[in-house]
Amino acid sequence: MYDTVQRYTTLSIARGVGFGSLAVFCFVVGFSGDTVNLLRAAGFGSFLISITLLIKAVNSSPKNYRRTEVWIMLPEHDRPPTDIASHLVTKIRRKVLFQWSLWAAWATVIFLGTAIIVMLSNN
Repeated sequence: MYDTVQRYTTLSIARGVGFGSLAVFCFVVGFSGDTVNLLRAAGFGSFLISITLLIKAVNSSPKNYRRTEVWIMLPEHDRPPTDIASHLVTKIRRKVLFQWSLWAAWATVIFLGTAIIVMLSNN
């Protein structure tokens, strides 16, 4: 049951991050002529994704587990019993949100670090 909830939670959050990354990509394409600004824009976009995920993780509350996409996606026979569902869904969702936020933060460091290296190498 734990693995099923975690799999659906990861799928739900990955889908959301994918849409956010697509928006950042579309924004970054506008800077295709300038490498440094392209990398800065990508870094800023991944920073926004990371902060958004972090805020969602911190503000996730156990009382709203029935309103999450994870709960809606779970087949009824895979849903945990209601007495532990609130704690379980919130705990897994928070864990996965923090994990994706960390990955987006690393992407921010990579993009902005690469921008600095490119900027210094052009001088």
